[in-house]
Amino acid sequence: MSELIEYIEDSCPDCKKQIFATHDRFYKNTVPSLQVWTLLSKLSDPHPDAASYGASFTYIGDNVAGTHPSGSYAGNGINGWMVYSVLSTTQPIDDSNGHYWILGQPDSFGTFTFNRINANLLAPENISCIAIQEVKEKDTCTGEETYRYIIEDGAGKLVPVSDVIVGFDEANVLIKCPEYKIYEKEVCGTIDGSIDVYELVKIYTRDNKGVQSLLHYEDKFGNQITGAVVETCCTCDSLCTVAPPAPPLSDAVAYAKSITGQNGCGDKFGLNLDIQWQVKVYKDGTIVHDSAVSPILTSEATALTWLNSNSGGHWLNTNAIPWVNGSNINTYQFVSPSEPEEYLMIVTETTNSNIYCGSAAVSPFRYAFTNRGTSYGASCDNADTFAWSDLWADRTGWYWAC
Repeated sequence: MSELIEYIEDSCPDCKKQIFATHDRFYKNTVPSLQVWTLLSKLSDPHPDAASYGASFTYIGDNVAGTHPSGSYAGNGINGWMVYSVLSTTQPIDDSNGHYWILGQPDSFGTFTFNRINANLLAPENISCIAIQEVKEKDTCTGEETYRYIIEDGAGKLVPVSDVIVGFDEANVLIKCPEYKIYEKEVCGTIDGSIDVYELVKIYTRDNKGVQSLLHYEDKFGNQITGAVVETCCTCDSLCTVAPPAPPLSDAVAYAKSITGQNGCGDKFGLNLDIQWQVKVYKDGTIVHDSAVSPILTSEATALTWLNSNSGGHWLNTNAIPWVNGSNINTYQFVSPSEPEEYLMIVTETTNSNIYCGSAAVSPFRYAFTNRGTSYGASCDNADTFAWSDLWADRTGWYWAC
C-alpha cells in the first residue's frame, strides 16, 4: 500500500505558479480636461466677445459654405459665416449674437467648408501616472510564463489592477511616466484685434510625439495675456510694452437724428440708397478701432447687426425695431464720463445720393458719439468739448450725439 501512495504522489506533483520577477510600471491615466469647441458665427473678426472667452480663443477661418451641423441651427444655411475655436472644460456661453458652441474641431463636422486662416487648436492631455506592479510567474509543471498587474487597493492590500482602475487598458502601461517640458518662444501678435502688434512670449509644451500645446502668452515682463492673441510677423514697429486693459465699459444713451432714420422720414434702408457704413473709434485722439466698409445695408435689422459686430465692442444697440419716428434711442458703450480718457465713435455713411427726406441724401454723412458733453440731443459741436477736435476742423455733414 505504501508503494502505491508513493507512486500516486510522484504521478501528481504539486503544480503551482511561482513568482520569478516583479517590475515597477506606470499606468497612463489620460483625463480630458480642456476640449476644443467650435463657434460658427455671423460676427466678424475681431469678434466683440473675444476677451470673454480667454486667451485660447482663435479665429480659424471665414467664408463658410454649407449648413450648420447641430443644435437649433442644424440644417440651416450658414454661408459667409466665421469660424472660431476655444479650449474649455465645458460648453462656453453663447456669443452676443446668440450663436452657440459645438464640441469638436471645425473640420470634423462634414456639413460645411471654410477658408482656413489659422490652424486648429490642440487640446493638451492632462496625464497622470498611477504606480502599478507587473508580476511575472512560471508554472512549475509546464514552465509556462505569464504576467499580471497588481495595485494597492488603498487599504494596503494587493489586488488586480482592474479592481481599482475602471476600464483598465494594458496599452496604457508604461515603463516610464512621460515628462512634458515647458518651452518659451518670442513671438509677435495682436491682442483682441488690436491695431498695434506687440512683442510677446509664447508658453507651450510638447508631448512625446512632438505635438505642441499652447499654455498661454505673456508680455516681455512675465505678465500673462488674458486677451485673444493672433500671432503675426514681427516688424520694427512692434511694441515691447502691452497697454494696460481699457477701463470697464458702461452704457450711455443718446438721442439723435437716428442713425437708422430721420424724423418725419422713417426707415431709410428700403429707399435704394445703397447705404454703407464704416466705424472708427478714437481714444484721446488716437484711433483704436477701424472697421472695414460694410456691404450695402438693406434693412434696420441687418444694419444694426453689422454695427454690433464691427464697432470693436463699443456699440450696444437696444433699439426697438422698426424705427419709431421721433423716439429712436441709440444706445452705445463707452468708458464712463468719470474716466479721464476721451472716446469718440464715428459712423461714416455713404449713399448714392438718391432722394431721401425731400432732398438728395448727404454723402458722406457722419454720426459721432462721445463719452463727453451734454446728452440727449444737446449739441456737442464745441471746440472745447474734445481735446483733439482740431483733427476735424471742417465738420460739414456731421451729426453729434453725446
